[in-house]
Amino acid sequence: MIALEAIKRTFPTAWIALALGLMVATPTGAAVEIIRDETGMPHVYGDTNYEVFYGFGYILAKDRMFQLEMRKRQAWGTVAEILGPGDERWPDKFIVKDLEARLRINRDEVVAEFEALPMGDKVIISAFADGINRALEEMLRDNTLSTHFSRFDLKPERWTVHDTLATAIDVLSAYSAFSTQLVNLKLYRFLRHKYPNDCDDLFDQLLWANDPNAITTAGDHRIGGLNPDRIMAQGCGTVPNGLRLPDKPSATTALQFITPPRLQPMRASMSWAVGAEKAEGFKSIFVNGPQPGWHSPGYFYPIGLHGGDFDLVGLAPEGTFVVEAGANRAFSWGTTAGLSSQVDHYEERMNADGTQYYYDGTWKPVGRRQEIIKVRGQDPVVKTIRYTVHGPIVADDSERNLAYSRKVAWRGRAARSIMAWVDAGKAQSFENWLSHARSFAFNYNWFYADRDGNIGFVHTGLFPKRRNDHDHLLPASGDGSFEWEGYLPPDDIPFLLTRDYFANFNNKPRRNWPHSGLFWEQWGEANQVEILIDALEACERCDWDEV
Repeated sequence: MIALEAIKRTFPTAWIALALGLMVATPTGAAVEIIRDETGMPHVYGDTNYEVFYGFGYILAKDRMFQLEMRKRQAWGTVAEILGPGDERWPDKFIVKDLEARLRINRDEVVAEFEALPMGDKVIISAFADGINRALEEMLRDNTLSTHFSRFDLKPERWTVHDTLATAIDVLSAYSAFSTQLVNLKLYRFLRHKYPNDCDDLFDQLLWANDPNAITTAGDHRIGGLNPDRIMAQGCGTVPNGLRLPDKPSATTALQFITPPRLQPMRASMSWAVGAEKAEGFKSIFVNGPQPGWHSPGYFYPIGLHGGDFDLVGLAPEGTFVVEAGANRAFSWGTTAGLSSQVDHYEERMNADGTQYYYDGTWKPVGRRQEIIKVRGQDPVVKTIRYTVHGPIVADDSERNLAYSRKVAWRGRAARSIMAWVDAGKAQSFENWLSHARSFAFNYNWFYADRDGNIGFVHTGLFPKRRNDHDHLLPASGDGSFEWEGYLPPDDIPFLLTRDYFANFNNKPRRNWPHSGLFWEQWGEANQVEILIDALEACERCDWDEV
């Protein structure tokens, strides 16, 4: 939970245990002070942004060097080198995950994005890496690395600015890389052949494009009644998105792709707040419950940053320098996953030997990049990543000379988005905070509550503008006829500023916003967020304990 009361509790220094403090010198000789409070949470004090983030990297490495090492390896796709090919349940698990990491993050792109950043952003990233390296040098010198390193016979290498940036991209982009279009396509193929007179209608009932009755965080949903935009029974005469569907039924049924092999507990992040018109005892009260799953050590690292442009406390996701949820002296903030559509798959028409694909009226060469995945206990695995103008090829239908590539909206904008989240922590007003949110390309819900009783949210992200007849629930033809027509302007991004209340449980942001297209996260009239809304509606004014 992050609340405005946390500002009152956290920032006074009377209760800080000075005996737990230490001083660290930067490469320029400047002194950085790190003090742990009574909970063990470190607070970093310095005069400049460089000093503060140098201390951040230093103390994080002291506390969690092995987590940092493995997070970096997860980003670059080098986990199998340490953990081997996989485990009993999934024999090639780490090889597969290493390849997926290299599909998502390209080292050349990371280097280019870092070079394009303003100097002030480069200073922060460099400082964080320098602090990690200072701590690493001390631990190697004093033989104080955790036993995990000796267990895997691993000597960590020095961190670079690109390691720092890639780790942050890997962590924060994970919630903006969702798409089930290829699985949805299997369902559509099944319905098309099994129920040819009603397949569009059945598909729409199972995976609807939009439900205006779906409960929204903005509170503008409609209650009751059919969706006037709903596709009614049309048979299957027209193939959506220019796809080249097979003439014969798929050999596999849809159910095995939409039913999990075993029941698993589902998780979802949530947030709610009351503002000046509903809060009792405070101007605003804010609760945030991000649910990243169980990690040991924890997914979040608590930190206080005090100096330069920053004066805040909060939680940084593993291995990153981004305070994802926290509080400064003006407001508190938090997050949940947005789950909107930022990814499209394109059906590429391939030539017979798979070396060319058809795009914009001509055959173009398939790009190729060889990746060597080192594997503990066995020979390296050589993989070839192929890519088209849309992005990497992630699936093949070689029998029909088709392949499927993946395009993401935030590619090329990841580094600047990460720095937008860093910068948002030093904002002092909703307008300033909103400007950072609107330049953030990854899809999240950002939440806000300030000392004056204002609360709000923004559904962040860079979202593609598609053709009107482009069904975003399914892949589209890669021949050039279904290209994005740019991106939605920042002013179109859903947001809310109120003094009443809001509630979010990974639900729909606003009424006229399209469904995510994810078969496992549909926005409908029945939604778990009702639990929160009913509780907030039940109290005329909600005090701290009730919230």
